[in-house]
Amino acid sequence: MRTDTRIDRYPVKCFQASTLGYGKYIAEVGDIIIYRESTYNVEDLKTLSNPHVHERIGRMAGRVHYAPALGETPEIKNHILVVCLSLDSPCAYERWIAPEDVLRIYDPNHADRKILELITFFFSPEFRHYNPDQLRQWAYSGYATPALAGFAPSKTTGLPVRKD
Repeated sequence: MRTDTRIDRYPVKCFQASTLGYGKYIAEVGDIIIYRESTYNVEDLKTLSNPHVHERIGRMAGRVHYAPALGETPEIKNHILVVCLSLDSPCAYERWIAPEDVLRIYDPNHADRKILELITFFFSPEFRHYNPDQLRQWAYSGYATPALAGFAPSKTTGLPVRKD
């Protein structure tokens, strides 16, 4: 973790971010940020050619007001400090995102979006108590949880029974 940076809680304007639906273009601490991240194959690292661009999701933790140049890395100004879950979810990590790489910004507390309910259900043990057809119908329904879509947990979970 670099200690030579100035980090604050000021919002960051991201003019490339989509404002369709519930989106906005000003990122504030706590917002959900969907951004572009480029990765490279080992042979492409020296020339930084052939990037593989991926979309990632995280939450804004602050603004990197200033970070001095370090080696070949230029100085950084007005980037978004984002905390993300790793893809296999054993830990979180930080990223400094340039405002032009932000695709969408959402307020997780927006009244019409049930993001907390969605994430809670998605990672909960209750997920296992729905059969695959219910989970598929829920995924197509647009509701945050199967209960909001009118589904109740199935009496038969559809899970294979383990015989030891």
